[in-house]
Amino acid sequence: MEPITTGLLKAAVAGATKEVSETAKKEAESLWKIVCGESAKAAGSIIALPLNKRLFRNVVKATVEANQLLKQAGITPKEVPLTIIHPLLQAASLEEDPDMQSKWATLLANAANPATASSMERVFVSMLSELTPRHVKFLDTLYKLVLPVISGYRVGAAARSKLTVYQLRIAYTEAGLSRYQLAELSHEDLIRSGDEIADDMAAFELLIDILEKALIVREVSEPFADSSIPRIRGSAAPLAPNGMTHEFTELGLRFVIACQPLGKPDSN
Repeated sequence: MEPITTGLLKAAVAGATKEVSETAKKEAESLWKIVCGESAKAAGSIIALPLNKRLFRNVVKATVEANQLLKQAGITPKEVPLTIIHPLLQAASLEEDPDMQSKWATLLANAANPATASSMERVFVSMLSELTPRHVKFLDTLYKLVLPVISGYRVGAAARSKLTVYQLRIAYTEAGLSRYQLAELSHEDLIRSGDEIADDMAAFELLIDILEKALIVREVSEPFADSSIPRIRGSAAPLAPNGMTHEFTELGLRFVIACQPLGKPDSN
């Protein structure tokens, strides 16, 4: 699909449905005028996608939320490069999950924030578009886990974000993604709910595979204490091989930070 242009956005505002309030439309349009800038006007009025009422409602919601984030922080937004703002608005128009809409709003706010705009990469838009609410909930939980270690660091922060499989499984449960605490299982748990636990474990492994494929996290081999290896209670057999951990890639860490409020690594 072609990118959204200012001409298309203005046309959409003019013919918007009653599903979007006039107040929301005006607020969204005010931010669009800034972030799209003069360069967008030069791109002409190419109609990029059929902006029906569902798509328009979605992009307005994300834009209004981004504008409110900027206002609450007292930040004057700046123009965003076309290579970022057009695919970002387009992707946001396709998202209907409230949590994901908020992520798009945060990414847009950070892209328009003069303090964080230079850290915004084009690839962040495609990365977020590939994720689901489950993925971002897990990533937010992981980010909170590593924040005390990486806070204040700018160089080599990703290398300090190591997490054991035990910690990953705890984070997975704390994010509300598992019915069982996968890091601490008893034999009784396995006997009573073995199939459900297996399903949860498979879903956990799939999520890790997806994040590895997206280059957000990577597996690394590094020795760590036996006490950090998840075990079935009452059994000496570990649930994960000794020495295996995961860490954020540099790309992954920067992406997750760009999806945090105002993009401030030490804001929690």
